[in-house]
Amino acid sequence: MRICIPLLCFKSAEDHVVPPENTEYIIEHIGSDKKEMVTLFNSYHVTSMDNDKEIIVEYCHRFIEQQVLGEAKT
Repeated sequence: MRICIPLLCFKSAEDHVVPPENTEYIIEHIGSDKKEMVTLFNSYHVTSMDNDKEIIVEYCHRFIEQQVLGEAKT
């Protein structure tokens, strides 16, 4: 199955559970034309509950807004 929806991925620069290379692999192999990867430098495995949680909220908000506004233009 080919995944072709917009994708926003986050990875911690230092994660003791999941290697950061996993996110890079997903980005490289996903079928979507709209994909973005964000590296977080002040969080570990559970980034949404760590120091970078506000950065995640900002990126998610912007990414969703771009998708909605982009869809409205077509």
